[in-house]
Amino acid sequence: MNEVSNEPTTLYLRIQSVVVAHDLYFVLKRDAAGHLGLSSLQKVIAAMRMLVYGVVKSHNDINVLERSSLFTYLIQGEAPPVNYLINGHDYTMGSYLADDIYPP
Repeated sequence: MNEVSNEPTTLYLRIQSVVVAHDLYFVLKRDAAGHLGLSSLQKVIAAMRMLVYGVVKSHNDINVLERSSLFTYLIQGEAPPVNYLINGHDYTMGSYLADDIYPP
């Protein structure tokens, strides 16, 4: 009977250890609701898969905005009216977050 080698597992664990020591993004953390996120090994393997296979359809801020019907209506001048006051200034156009909206 042949024994199954654990070399690939050992390699992944070594890579995980080095990556976690280098970048705290890969450390297991709780999200805003207090739930545990992905493990460091899951994050490292996902990153390696992205490097090997690429990201098929990135949903970065620009792609999300281009797919949003809200912004289509806004461009066509058909968005609902917006009125609000901040520090004594009246605003009549919505404020839309499109950058740095994801927590670290």
